Amino acid sequence: MINLTGQRAYDGTANVAAGIFSLGGLVPGQNLTLTGVGTIPSQNAGTYAVTLGTLALGDGTGTGAGLASNYTLTGGTHVATILPVTLTYTANLANRLYGAANPVFSGSVSGFVANETLASATTGTALFDSTATGSSAVGSYPITGSGLTANFGNYAFTQAPGNATALTINPAQITAVPISGSLTGSTSKVYDGTTVATLTPANYSLTGWVSTDGATVSKTSGTFDTANAGTGKTVTVSLAGSDYVPTGSTALSNYTLPTVVSGAIGSITPAPLSVSTNSVSKVYDAGLAANGAAAVVSAGTLFGSDTLSGGSFAYTDKNVGAGNKTVTVGGVVVNDGNSGANYTVSYANNVTSTITQRPLSTWTAPGSGQWSNAGNWDALPDGTNVLAVSIPAGVSVVYDAAVGATSLQSVSSAGGFSLAGGNLSIAGSLTTPQYNQSGGALSVANTFNVNGSFSQSAGTIAAGGPVNIVQNSGNLIVGAIQAPAISLTALAGNIGQTAGLNSTGLLSTQSTGSTVLNDAGNRLASFKAVSSGAGNIEMTNVGVLDVQGISAAAGDIVLNNTGGISTSGLVQANAGAVTMTANSPLTIGGSGISAYNSITLTATNLTSSGNMTLNGPLTSFAGGITLNAANNFVQNSSLTAALAINVSAGGSMTFGPFAMSTGNPVNYYINGQPLAPPWLAAALGASTGDVVVTFLSEFQDSLEALLVDYSYSDPLAQYRQNKSSIVVEGNICSR
Repeated sequence: MINLTGQRAYDGTANVAAGIFSLGGLVPGQNLTLTGVGTIPSQNAGTYAVTLGTLALGDGTGTGAGLASNYTLTGGTHVATILPVTLTYTANLANRLYGAANPVFSGSVSGFVANETLASATTGTALFDSTATGSSAVGSYPITGSGLTANFGNYAFTQAPGNATALTINPAQITAVPISGSLTGSTSKVYDGTTVATLTPANYSLTGWVSTDGATVSKTSGTFDTANAGTGKTVTVSLAGSDYVPTGSTALSNYTLPTVVSGAIGSITPAPLSVSTNSVSKVYDAGLAANGAAAVVSAGTLFGSDTLSGGSFAYTDKNVGAGNKTVTVGGVVVNDGNSGANYTVSYANNVTSTITQRPLSTWTAPGSGQWSNAGNWDALPDGTNVLAVSIPAGVSVVYDAAVGATSLQSVSSAGGFSLAGGNLSIAGSLTTPQYNQSGGALSVANTFNVNGSFSQSAGTIAAGGPVNIVQNSGNLIVGAIQAPAISLTALAGNIGQTAGLNSTGLLSTQSTGSTVLNDAGNRLASFKAVSSGAGNIEMTNVGVLDVQGISAAAGDIVLNNTGGISTSGLVQANAGAVTMTANSPLTIGGSGISAYNSITLTATNLTSSGNMTLNGPLTSFAGGITLNAANNFVQNSSLTAALAINVSAGGSMTFGPFAMSTGNPVNYYINGQPLAPPWLAAALGASTGDVVVTFLSEFQDSLEALLVDYSYSDPLAQYRQNKSSIVVEGNICSR
């Protein structure tokens, strides 16, 4: 038994042809054919039982062909389904202008079968409409059909493909709505040499929109009117359509959008710029000019083609320094096309510049003058700025207090030189024909030589080498001088002082008049003096003093020393007296002392034991000899005087084998008690153990003294000559 199942589209009839059916109930693998036409109870869409009509089975074909005789349709279930036919809404093309109302849309419905029509096959009214509104943008929009219902469900409705773009909205024939644009708010930057301005959407103001339409601008850069610093600057932006972003459903095509907007919203502040200078170097010239300096940027940036020019540059001081001198900067011109207003300029000093020492400064003034007057030099020598100084002949230069302190390697002076104040230090030597000092301090590392004229009323001189001063005429007056050796010569006058002399070596003086050096500040180790004319030689000193020889032609010799005195050379006053006071031991060397007038020697206990030792002869041709030892007295030489010899000691007395005294009278005292010296004790018959000298020996020395011619230029020499020419025999005995 075969079952028939089939379906076809609605065609307005109740016939169902064999071709729509499939056969059910066949033996697997077999097939049959079906022919004829059946009927259904209704022509409308739906599923119906089939009346077989002329439908009949036939034998199968091909492989699996079955025999119709083996099957029957009778008793089987036969069903046919009528499907709805598709009706198509086709909208008629329509168009309108932007902003206008939609037109009345129309269209057609197609796809009817069996001569059916809209009126016979459907109910309702066919309608066509669009989603486009009056504000819809220019473009294509759908027109959709609706409103119909198929009778008996025989039809289903669809939209024609063209309906989706059936409505065209064209640009309105009138001008698009213009939008006005401007810039608002503010934008600022620090000057960078460019005109680029940075913007945000909030900087744009757009007006003229219809209803709720609107847009923003996405472009974030604009252009300042100029690159120069300033306020209220105009910023301009060029806009393309792509720079606009619509808000909501705004159709930007409905508007004429501005292509350029601007506004005075910009400000450019000056850029900070620190200006300094390159490190420079010069030889000291006593000025502050920093030649060769040029402006450079030390911090910040000089933008674009901007440049620096000009400027004033100066050292903060004129003094020598290596890599640590400061050069100031000012007045630099910034060439930026805006009179420099694009920058806030600050200045940074250069602190690594150099001023090297000047090898030589030369006095260039036509005449004499002050050292401190810079106009007198090619470069003022002060401080440590100059190595050497040259003073020409014929001028006198006064180093005054205004100079302050100056250190030099050397001074070459062919003219006069004076020191009135300040401090002058010379690492070498100083030689000058004229030197005058009324103040200040002179320090010379080597020798100090004056050959002509010297005067020192105040101030100090300190030399690391010998000081040699020669005064050609007039008196030589010195002040505070310290040196390892000092030589003072007055060729036609006296030598005096206003302050102490200090030397660990020899002070040597020569004068044609007196030499009086009694300042309490004298600190001398050795002394040697010659006076060839009238006048005393006097010395007051503190410290151990070695007297290497003193010769006074026509004056006294007076030495007063706080400390010991020892003589290593002859002390002679050819027409005067000799007085020595040692406030400590006093020792007379082998050369002895010779004086026309009296000889007075005193050794006190002021600084140490006041011992006195005589190792050389003392001779007074027309006076006496007075010796006072606060402590012990030792006599190893002869004493010869025209007048009395008085010797006193606070301690012991010791006499050497060559000790003897010739005077009128001769007195020795220990602590005020008389003492007969050995030779006198012998003559008077001294007790056992005394050493005596015969009367003949005493007579010999007396005779020698009486034979001296005191008009002789060197009485001591004549005395020695007379003594050597007389032979007297005597003996020394003991009992």
